[in-house]
Amino acid sequence: MLVVCGEPRFHDEYRDGLLNPQVIIEVLSPDTEAFDLGEKFRRYRTYIESLTDYVLVAQDQPLIEHFARQENGQWVIAATNQPT
Repeated sequence: MLVVCGEPRFHDEYRDGLLNPQVIIEVLSPDTEAFDLGEKFRRYRTYIESLTDYVLVAQDQPLIEHFARQENGQWVIAATNQPT
């Protein structure tokens, strides 16, 4: 799921690559979890300047991780919700 503020900008005429998402929410699977937390998130941080929030939802446990870009460009874990 993506959230875009303003007019969506697409990579090409196929309109399947959005260039300006502000929030990306992903549901993790055991097969993609390492990639989503690692290389994919690195690419998002590097190439999508509009991105302010990256939210990961675990599929196999009650866990949500929210990463937020700070004004200085650094990313921090803004919230981790799991049962106590």
